[in-house]
Amino acid sequence: MSRTQQALFLPSHKGEYVVRETAIPKPDAGEILIKVKATGLNPVDWKIQRFDSFIDYYPAILGCEYAGDVVEVGEGVEGFKEADKVFCQADWSNRKAAFQQYAIALAVTTTKIPEGFSYDYVASIPEGLSTAYSALYNSSPHGIGLTPPTSHESRQVDAGQPILIMGGATTVGQMAIQLAKLSNLSPIIVTASLSNSEALKELGATHVIDRKLAHDEFISQVSATLSGERLKFAFDAVGDPETQQSAFAALASGGRLGVVLPSTIPTSEIESSDKSVIFAVAALSMPYNIPLLEDLYGHHLEKWVAEGAIKPNRVEVIPEGLHGIPAGLKRLETGDVSRLRLVIHPHETTISSTV
Repeated sequence: MSRTQQALFLPSHKGEYVVRETAIPKPDAGEILIKVKATGLNPVDWKIQRFDSFIDYYPAILGCEYAGDVVEVGEGVEGFKEADKVFCQADWSNRKAAFQQYAIALAVTTTKIPEGFSYDYVASIPEGLSTAYSALYNSSPHGIGLTPPTSHESRQVDAGQPILIMGGATTVGQMAIQLAKLSNLSPIIVTASLSNSEALKELGATHVIDRKLAHDEFISQVSATLSGERLKFAFDAVGDPETQQSAFAALASGGRLGVVLPSTIPTSEIESSDKSVIFAVAALSMPYNIPLLEDLYGHHLEKWVAEGAIKPNRVEVIPEGLHGIPAGLKRLETGDVSRLRLVIHPHETTISSTV
């Protein structure tokens, strides 16, 4: 195997992407080296470039999720061997990011691909799933504190509790719906375009509310759907000020709202209530995420994917390998993607100095 590879670099703050040669990293103890066969694109990828957020090092390799083949295992790694087909969440470091042909992964947060599933299919799962999973199942102040649905017994703890999910048709929202179904939450109320109602109900949503409703009408519909039940849990998978405010207003006293972007709800409004707002970050660099995600990826996700309990969106493969990423991210930024995941194949990259 060559000692070098092609990777997509963001060379500077708000810079333009460049494909260039770089060394293939070596796995340390507890790590595995993966030949990346498919990489998913996510909204956070374009937001990092546009808003200069989340990272403070350059040149940077981005990318949050991928699937591929194990090439080498580090010291102490158990359960994986060369040529195993796997998928995982990436991390914000150049060794572990997804926009390259070979990447390092933590063995404990890597999952084997179930038989019969493609690289493209599973590569589009980890980022959205990890975001929803950490928001729903981490304890406060890192999540809204639901019980992970990892056993028959644990799935009964929150059974029958209502949940509101803003942005049900987003990638993260669809993962949250499926997790809410696993947790036996009910009703599962989501906002979305009504054209997506049937698809979201197939995933587990019980009620779909038009995302374009005015605030007062939205609150009225949520209240009618609850039929007197208290709404203690809500999750905003969109991150807009309007969706955060609407979800917060819908919560009952003592309720918890998980958000995917920093809260825009005035601090004074939160402090004057007995509700809480939790900004959930699923990054593996956050130590509090490791126990939760290690259990998910190491013990449950392979089975859930095999059984169809966790399904990704439809997948579209963008041609030209790493060179296709900037155009794909532009489509995500402009909203030219609905209930669809964009995936690239890094090893289809032709050698070039720029994109």
